[in-house]
Amino acid sequence: MSFRSLFVFLVFGCCRMATLEAQNFKTLELLKDSTSQAINIRLESVSFVKNNEFDSDFTDGFTGIGFTFKPTLEYWATQGTRINAGVFLQKYSGQDDFFKTIPIFTVQQKLTQDLDLVLGSIYGNLNHDLDEPLYRVDNFYQDNVEYGLQLLWQKPKIRSDFWIAWNQFILRGDSFQEQWTAGANVEYELLKYASLKLSIPFQTMLFHYGGEIDTSPDPVLSILNTKIGLRLTHTLSENTSWQFDQALYIYNGLNLPETGVHAQAFDQGYAIYLKAYLNHKNLAFNLAYWYADSFIAPMGEYLLLNQGEFGVTNAVDSKSFLNAGFRIHKDIKKNMRLEFDVRGYFDLDNQKFSHAMGLYFFMNDVFGIGKVGNVIDQ
Repeated sequence: MSFRSLFVFLVFGCCRMATLEAQNFKTLELLKDSTSQAINIRLESVSFVKNNEFDSDFTDGFTGIGFTFKPTLEYWATQGTRINAGVFLQKYSGQDDFFKTIPIFTVQQKLTQDLDLVLGSIYGNLNHDLDEPLYRVDNFYQDNVEYGLQLLWQKPKIRSDFWIAWNQFILRGDSFQEQWTAGANVEYELLKYASLKLSIPFQTMLFHYGGEIDTSPDPVLSILNTKIGLRLTHTLSENTSWQFDQALYIYNGLNLPETGVHAQAFDQGYAIYLKAYLNHKNLAFNLAYWYADSFIAPMGEYLLLNQGEFGVTNAVDSKSFLNAGFRIHKDIKKNMRLEFDVRGYFDLDNQKFSHAMGLYFFMNDVFGIGKVGNVIDQ
């Protein structure tokens, strides 16, 4: 780490924050009181305009304009069992056809008062609430649907999300590899005194490429990303709070090949992310410092990584950035939100500035049809 990096680290102390709240409009929910045998129509959608103006050799700028729409029929078999079936549609403006059409089937079962099991189409993407170095924002519309299994556990002092998602399923003789991602996001409240709260956030993701029944010549490997930190939250009022975090990120490549499709520029690395942010009513602002040494994350924001979007030839040993973000939102109603999000990234090593702007309209609304018995009688 350079003297400048160490100086900024000391100045910021323990100031690093979680992902900007533009990612906090989530569809994830634990099962609560409901009327058994109820049937609903659930409509989820995101209309988005996302413009990336990146001055970087590690990734290209990109503009995404379009919408996603996921209508499902929701059936409460019991008070602790919910089944959703429908379709996920994605369309980019300027294209006549849908870019993606994916069937949706989800079973959510309450195992205990605090623990839910989700099978099929899980609460993925933004619902995992991952930091930007591990999960770039554009993934939420470019790769929205995740299929697998998930455990959601929430207690007064702990909230957690454990999941495994199959990115590529294989059958015997397939010429391509199996791919899956396992992850966990846990935050534990260490202590609370008056308006202050100290917690420990932990995030980890394991990316696996392999399989035993395919005919692919590609080597089997895994990539592990882990984040551990401290988070201090100071609540000033009902509508205003500060948050200060510091976090260490670790990258490990397991069984990496020296050359070929899965080769990586580094076997292991680390990063330090320091952020401070202020929330006030419908506004949020954050300021951050990022230092990375040989750090790779398959789903992270390429700007911040030591290996870029274009492979092993697109790599640098260290990176340091000053980042800032601003977000404003307006709640149209309980289940609808309009958000405007601006992010700036200043490359301290190359004196280059990149920025991204996003406008989003989120909806997750439910319309009751009735009970199964009443519907049948009609």
